[in-house]
Amino acid sequence: MTAAGGSAPGDETALRRAARARPDDPAPLLRLGEMLATRGRLDEAARALEDALVRAPGHAGGRYNLGVVRAMQGRAEDAVRAFAAVLEADPGHAAAALNLGELHRRRGDYGSALAVLGAAVGRHPDIAPLRGNLGNVLKAVGRLQEAEAEYERAVRLAPDDDAAWGNLLWCSLYDPDRSPGDVAARHEEWGARRAARAAKSGEPPHHGNDPDPDRPLRVGYLSPDLRRHPVAFFMEPLLTHHDRGRVHATCYAHVAHPDAVTARLKTLVPAWRDVRGMDDAALAAAIRADGIDVLVDLAGHTGGSRLSALAFRPAPVQVSYLGYPATTGLAAVGWRVTDGDCDPPGTEAWYTERLVRLESGFCRYLPPADAPPVAPAPCAAGGRVTFGSLINPVKLNRAVAARWTRVLAAVPTARLYLFCANFVSPPARDHATALFRDAGLDPARLTLDWTLAPGESHLSRYAHIDVCLDTLPFCGHTTTCEALWMGVPTVTLAGETFAGRMGVSLAAMTGLSKLVAADEDGFVATAARLAADPGALAEQRAGMRERLRASRLMDGASLAREVEGAYRDMWRAWLEARP
Repeated sequence: MTAAGGSAPGDETALRRAARARPDDPAPLLRLGEMLATRGRLDEAARALEDALVRAPGHAGGRYNLGVVRAMQGRAEDAVRAFAAVLEADPGHAAAALNLGELHRRRGDYGSALAVLGAAVGRHPDIAPLRGNLGNVLKAVGRLQEAEAEYERAVRLAPDDDAAWGNLLWCSLYDPDRSPGDVAARHEEWGARRAARAAKSGEPPHHGNDPDPDRPLRVGYLSPDLRRHPVAFFMEPLLTHHDRGRVHATCYAHVAHPDAVTARLKTLVPAWRDVRGMDDAALAAAIRADGIDVLVDLAGHTGGSRLSALAFRPAPVQVSYLGYPATTGLAAVGWRVTDGDCDPPGTEAWYTERLVRLESGFCRYLPPADAPPVAPAPCAAGGRVTFGSLINPVKLNRAVAARWTRVLAAVPTARLYLFCANFVSPPARDHATALFRDAGLDPARLTLDWTLAPGESHLSRYAHIDVCLDTLPFCGHTTTCEALWMGVPTVTLAGETFAGRMGVSLAAMTGLSKLVAADEDGFVATAARLAADPGALAEQRAGMRERLRASRLMDGASLAREVEGAYRDMWRAWLEARP
């Protein structure tokens, strides 16, 4: 969110003096409010702006800036009122609509967000951020094709905006009508554009790293998600078990709101850099100054990513790993860490990177310490099996609804339970309900839930599910691991791409490959087989955590040794390829 004006130059004392000398003039207080806001003195800024609005209640710029300050303070209700007042006076105020729509989205009021942003786009069809924010809301309620169309328009309006591209590329991974080749080509288009922009800054840097092939490697991990986030839960086992005699790890943290997980991760690495506020060139220079040999991007095109900094080639070896289930499209990223289940032979054509397939599986999982105990299987008490998912609505599509409806038809007494916080908003519920109604499912067999008590974990909702059903073309990863930790097996259908095959890899690592189906009929049959034996479901549920603890999925040491070996091979390959 941005203020109506730019910086507010002037002397604070002089402005306060002017405000006292001219009690009917709002201008000194408006300038004072802007100045204090830019200095982070938000409470004082809000008081100055409110005093200015007493003098000039209809001043749109002052009301808008007060909304910005209230949003920065975390006072969402006050910010909503301020932006709404601006729009009431001036319905064409694009910045107020942009911010109001975003506040509604963050609060889960998708209906209001759609109304505000839809009206704003109608008035201002050529403002890319409005298109992008409307796409974000459409995606949140599951209206994928409409969201993708808005992202496409945003990219056409702002072809050099990496955030707009990131939205479009990420969204394309969920599109069941887009082929793997189409997805790869779209990523490569962004990569070519980004590389061309970086090339304008000068010649590629010379890397003066010590060419010893056997010395300890300086490895950098770049991420906005080194906090309470799935990436952190999958990275912690690797960071914990790195051999400091082989790897000197540095985390480059672009973390907007550090938390207790951030603090814990800091203790696991020899070096930590907070890179907030650095532009791409400055970030690349900092990485180069640290002498990083292997730079690992953990975000790809997800929110907060700094992938574009890799276009400056700050490290000799640059790698994509873990946080993004597709190619980066950036030629400067030479390698991608994966495994043979996620990327079987033949998938190389969909990547600009060279694939390094780990034999033991591409990831390890650290369950949350505050996960509730495993609950009894609901079929034991209710006498019928409940299929379900803790679903992201954008993963629901016509094919998924049809496949799951076939499962419910094969088990006539079963029910379907879906949980997502987004279902608090009627547009999200309406979209999901319509998908299953059109697939032929009796609405009485579908339960949509979004409720959690204060302090209650979403993991508690697995107490309502006997068997989870997976999605395509984007399957579960974190959700599958969480379901297993809560004792719930997940039936998955093997897809074509990494995004659709993570469940195959997780099943192999945990000895649950019988839950993987090769085709639609197999998916239905596997789910029905599980439902036919409630006793076996209950037994499997009770022993699932011990199964996971004994599996490769939680063996961080083996992953660290294999990843370190992969880094060493990449390093030697770079040494051999040097001019």
